Amino acid sequence: MPGESSRGAPLIGILGAEGAVGGAVARALAGTDGTTPGLDARLRLGTRRPEAVPRLGRWFPGRAEAVCADVRDDASLAGFCAGCRVVINCAAPDAQHRSRAAAAVLRAGADYLDPGGGDALRGQLEGLAAGRTAVLGAGVHPGLSALIPRWLAAQGLGFPLVLTSYIGTRDRMTRASATEFLLSLTEGHGEAHAMWRAGARHSHALEPLHETDLPFFPPAVLAYPYLTFEAERLARQLGLDEARCYYVFESSGKILTVLSRLGGRLLADADVDTLVDELIQAADIEMFARKPAQQLVFQLDGEQSGQRASRVAVLRASNTYELTATVLTLVVTEILAGTLPGGASFAAETLDPRVVTRLEGMPGVIGMHVLDRPLRAYAHVDQGVV
Repeated sequence: MPGESSRGAPLIGILGAEGAVGGAVARALAGTDGTTPGLDARLRLGTRRPEAVPRLGRWFPGRAEAVCADVRDDASLAGFCAGCRVVINCAAPDAQHRSRAAAAVLRAGADYLDPGGGDALRGQLEGLAAGRTAVLGAGVHPGLSALIPRWLAAQGLGFPLVLTSYIGTRDRMTRASATEFLLSLTEGHGEAHAMWRAGARHSHALEPLHETDLPFFPPAVLAYPYLTFEAERLARQLGLDEARCYYVFESSGKILTVLSRLGGRLLADADVDTLVDELIQAADIEMFARKPAQQLVFQLDGEQSGQRASRVAVLRASNTYELTATVLTLVVTEILAGTLPGGASFAAETLDPRVVTRLEGMPGVIGMHVLDRPLRAYAHVDQGVV
């Protein structure tokens, strides 16, 4: 098998290993994060900056090699991927470079893993991934945002099924995450104000919920409706009668206003780097003297014993980037165990949904709770973190 040493340890490459997600993945796989035992694997850590190579090497003495790797250069990518069993792409935020990196990995005979990527990339990789495994959307959103509802759907509820989700994030933005988020506004990530109902997307069906009180969130938040393509796939595959999905923002914050303004300028062909700088600055202002937090709340309603019943899942995390790294670590483990099918797929659709029961105690995870009453029954629970 490619990438194995004389003692049989596979070689795992991490592109963008100096970044927030890449560094967290490296620590988890090497077992240096203090919460995971690590894998019996060697690591190859890639960074675009030559001056960062010595520092990366010092972080993981004896467990990893650090090298230069540039996702913008085919020769650099080919050299990095040579001999790897799996390559995790934490470096390419835009569609063009993500596609280039994925193709290079698969041509090198390695499996490919990415916290992002959408339908277009999966279509491009279907032929290239023959005999290999390419897993996309192995992060928080996309990723857990569909995997957790799939797990809830396996808890014995019958049709008709109705999903309501609330995702709140409070964290600083790296350049890569800010770039990816901005580009998602114009590259077909989903549709604002839309919902799923009776087998189809319905545009302009939902309005933002201003100054609303949601259980497990702070009082008077803003819930902004946004139906992603991931949520649409989930609705089709689970046969959902309805799906309402919201991003949750603190009403006192300005980040949603900033995103709306920057999105308009992006459509008007403004310089992406300039907009990224502004988004990072806006996120830094929101985070002043505050701790990062991530919260995902899902309610699935259905029938049980002839009565309407609900299942609610609440996932609280201390850090968006560590939570993303945790998902990537889980998928790497499944790839190396040979439990995932070949070809290109999304993590939420190829993983066994029961994998979410392994989240408790992993890096970035504060708690995962499943409740058997509807959200309104917890209206007075004061646990908000976002």
